[in-house]
Amino acid sequence: MEERKAPETDQVLRQKVLENFFQDGKLKAMPVKRKKRLIVLEEILKRFECGRTYSEKEVNSIITEVFDDYCTVRREMVEARMLGRNQGGYWRPEAE
Repeated sequence: MEERKAPETDQVLRQKVLENFFQDGKLKAMPVKRKKRLIVLEEILKRFECGRTYSEKEVNSIITEVFDDYCTVRREMVEARMLGRNQGGYWRPEAE
């Protein structure tokens, strides 16, 4: 009889993703799977303060500290509603 693996807790999965995709504070590659990609984006989001508006240049600079493809990361963060955007800039929405 084959033994089934217990499902990973969110915290265990999060830790594994961060260990596998980050090295020395830099993102090695963007995960393909959505769930893992969201964990990576949440980690990058920690670099942004709530209640502050950032210019696009500032956002790009912050993301580039972690990953060279800042365009993809910025777009995905906006699409996932982790960052808000309007003509005045970008901001991190308050936690709900």
